[in-house]
Amino acid sequence: MKIYFLKINRSIVMKKKELHLINISHKGEKNGSDLY
Repeated sequence: MKIYFLKINRSIVMKKKELHLINISHKGEKNGSDLY
């Protein structure tokens, strides 16, 4: 049960990280060279 929960938790964390990276890349496109 705990292992199952950890797997779900990890996948949620990974999805959040992916969304965060996508948001950063979109901001980079909008702002141009602000990130560099």
